[in-house]
Amino acid sequence: ISGAAALWRDLRPHLTPWHRRDGIVPCVVGGLIGLPLGLTMLSRVGLWHLDVVLSLVLVCHSTWSLLRPPGERDREDASPSCSFLVGAVAGALAAFAALPGSALVFWTARAGIGKAHGRALTQSFVLAMQLVATALLLARHPALFGRAFWGLFVAAAPVALLGNQLGVAIYRRTGDRCYRRVTLAALAIAGVGLLGQLAWR
Repeated sequence: ISGAAALWRDLRPHLTPWHRRDGIVPCVVGGLIGLPLGLTMLSRVGLWHLDVVLSLVLVCHSTWSLLRPPGERDREDASPSCSFLVGAVAGALAAFAALPGSALVFWTARAGIGKAHGRALTQSFVLAMQLVATALLLARHPALFGRAFWGLFVAAAPVALLGNQLGVAIYRRTGDRCYRRVTLAALAIAGVGLLGQLAWR
């Protein structure tokens, strides 16, 4: 929410009109379908296996995208069907890994979508999925939102806001290519961190 508010003036022109094929609506519709599927996978497959697969995908795909020659970028393709599928995958990731933006970052980087348009899609999608996922968890597992949750929330909020301001500064000071590389590198680091966390267990 903080990120969307800080960048609202920059992102707003790229969110309308919503009926466009390259707008956010197909992604959100796909995400709303993928979200409950992801929660079902989480209950049946197990978090450890899902985290291992996700962390390897983050590291490998981010590294490949960073090393890929710029001349080999695909043309922008934001058809409704493609946006819907990407949104569905991102919705599933939001459910079991709390990383709804990763699929959209990969897609926008691969399709060559510009920084402003890609960030507008990702930021608004993440916000929508976080709100829906929180509502679903609250309905299915209300016990999760106990004293321990709010203690962690209060402790983590200042650090999250600091990271958010750093992200906003990077966004405003980088061009399309540099911004894309920074976001891909961040996802690769997240994947390495997740692997380290799994190994520590």
